[in-house]
This record gives sequence, structure tokens and C-alpha cells, in this order.
Amino acid sequence: MTTVRGVRPAGAPAARRDPLWARLLVIAGALLLVVSGVALVGERFLVARYTGSVTQRDFGGSAAEQHVSINGEINLLLVGVDERPDNNEPVRSDSIIVMHITENHDKAYLIPIPRDTYTKIPPFKNAGAKIDFRGTTTKINAAYAFGGGTKGKGFDLLAQTVHDLTGMKFSGGAVVNFEGFRDIVDALGGVDMVVDEKVTSIHIGKDRNGNNVHPAYDIHPDGTVGHLRPGITPIVYLPGPQHFKGWQALDYCRQRDLLAKGDGDYGRQRHQVQFLRAMAKGVQSQGVISDPLKLDKVLRATGKAFTFYGQGIKLEDWAYALKGVDSDKITTIRTNGGQFTTKMVDGQSVQLFSEDSKQLFVDLRDGRLDEFLAQHPDWIAPAG
Repeated sequence: MTTVRGVRPAGAPAARRDPLWARLLVIAGALLLVVSGVALVGERFLVARYTGSVTQRDFGGSAAEQHVSINGEINLLLVGVDERPDNNEPVRSDSIIVMHITENHDKAYLIPIPRDTYTKIPPFKNAGAKIDFRGTTTKINAAYAFGGGTKGKGFDLLAQTVHDLTGMKFSGGAVVNFEGFRDIVDALGGVDMVVDEKVTSIHIGKDRNGNNVHPAYDIHPDGTVGHLRPGITPIVYLPGPQHFKGWQALDYCRQRDLLAKGDGDYGRQRHQVQFLRAMAKGVQSQGVISDPLKLDKVLRATGKAFTFYGQGIKLEDWAYALKGVDSDKITTIRTNGGQFTTKMVDGQSVQLFSEDSKQLFVDLRDGRLDEFLAQHPDWIAPAG
């Protein structure tokens, strides 16, 4: 078994990073789509101005479509990471989402792969380490780190791992950094959300002077939550309409431990979908589109937030091709039907990919997605 520094193989307890499901990661591109279709009135050179600030790469391997086209059905791999400047350990993927766009580019489906899914990660060359990665079986989120993370070919190895698990091939993809979404929300002036359950933050609290303190709770080496730190009052998000600043929105969406409904990762997943829909609506509002200064701030924040894998096709061409997909035309499908399938393997808690989840991807590849959803209506996540 090959070990990459900072990445624990199966069987070793892993410290949990604070995850963000940067769901709908291509919303970063969708921000550009909205502007290209509405605000910029077809001025392609203005779209190019903003897309030029986006890092653009290609990826290879059998997970990559050999002849990429922006016509017809499209599958993208979307990845969210929490890459912090003060962290020197390899970056794992906090969210992994397959995005399927229909032939007419009028609808899209998001299919999340649980980050703790236990699966084989294949051998990989040039992984940014002194020796090539020899492969292992562990949580799928480690593939990004074993591939060298953001600075290496983490996306390539993760794409190959998802391909081996699901059989999907991808025409492109995106990697979005956690911090980038906070900057986008702040550029928007915040987002409006309806909190659907009491959520207590384990990450942020207030001290006696009212200052934010990180973290609010002690976190054990195995990632479990300990006691509230002395003198700290945790941030609590109460049910009802809320207007969130960037740090509040992302803190709310990161929580999975102290949720009133006790629904853990699936509650967090629901909240992140709600957040990204709220952000998309904020981008589409006239208050942004009609305000050149705010629009410019939003687009520049967007450009810094993500890396796009366009496989040789310019991002502005992707933008125009997919501009018909907006937040109201995106459906989230819950793998495993949104149910926990937890198992302890060598001392660590992992999620198993159900046979029905595997069938979901078979039907998607064979053009029978509608049939699958008709038989599994409860797999469609509420729009919320």
C-alpha cells in the first residue's frame, strides 16, 4: 500500500477536515452563463474577459471522453475542496458530484457521491510524490489527495476512481475552493435562506466580548465532537428566514454534527443545495445584473473560486452552450436513497455504495434515467 504524506490509508483513524459540499460547483460557470445570456447581451468578448480569470486545465485517462463536444448530453465531474493557506497536508475532496445535462441543455441532474464511500482507488503515475501511487481501498475522498491535490493531478485520479465505481465518462469538470464561495456571497451582499432546522455550529462561537472564536467545540483526533470550550457560546442558526453573510452561509452549510433532526451528512447535503440555489437566485436578481460594480465584483470572485476542466474547449463556449440550465432546472438525486449505509472497516466508519446506486448510473448511461426515477421517486431530493 502506498502512503502519501498526510493521507492515512484504510485502517488508520483520519482527522476530519471541515467539509463544504460545494454543490452545484458549476454554478461558478453558471454565474457567467446568466450574465452572458442576460446582462452582457451577447457581447462575447466581455464573457471572455471574466472567463480569462478562471484557471483552465485538461485531464486524461479512461474517465475522459475521447471526443469532447458541447452538443448533446454532457456529463461533468464537480469537486469541492477546502484548501486552506495555513494547511500543508494534501487536500481531500469534500464533495464529489456527477452532473448530467440533458441533450437539449434544458435540464440538469446532480448526483452526489458520498465522500466516505469505500472503494478502490487505482494505481496512478506522476501523482506528485517521489514514487507513483500503487493503489489502495479506502474512502473515495482520498483519491484527490493521492493524485497530488490541487497542485498535482488530483482531479485526474479522482475522475478515474469515480469512473471505475460508476462507469461514467466525463466531458469536463470543475474544482471549486471553499473560500471562493464565501467571497462570492460577500460580493452579492449576502444570501437569503430559510433555515429548516435548528443548527448549532461546532466551528464558530462567541467569547465573552462577542468576538468569533474557532472552534466552538473541542474536536477529538478521530473527528468526533467533544465538549463546548469554556467561556464560548456557539453560533446557533434558528429556523425561519435568514439573511446570511458569506461566513455565516458557509458555516451553516458545513454543519452535520449538531443538527436538530439528527440527519447528519444528509441534512448538510440538503442545506448546501438550499444555499446554492439561494446564491444562484441572488446572482440572477436585477440588483446584481443592473449594477455594473456589483456584477464586476461577483464575476471576479467567481473567476478566482474555481478551476475548470474544459478539455480544450473555451469556458466561454461552455457558458453559451449551457446557458439554458438555471437553478430552477436542476434536480438533485440522492445516491443510496439518502440513507446511511455505514460500516466499520479497520476501525474507520465508511459508507457503502448500494446496488441500487450502481444501477442508477447504469440507467443513466443507457438513457433510462427517467425510468429509474419513476421507480425510485424518493431518491429525488426536495427542491427546498
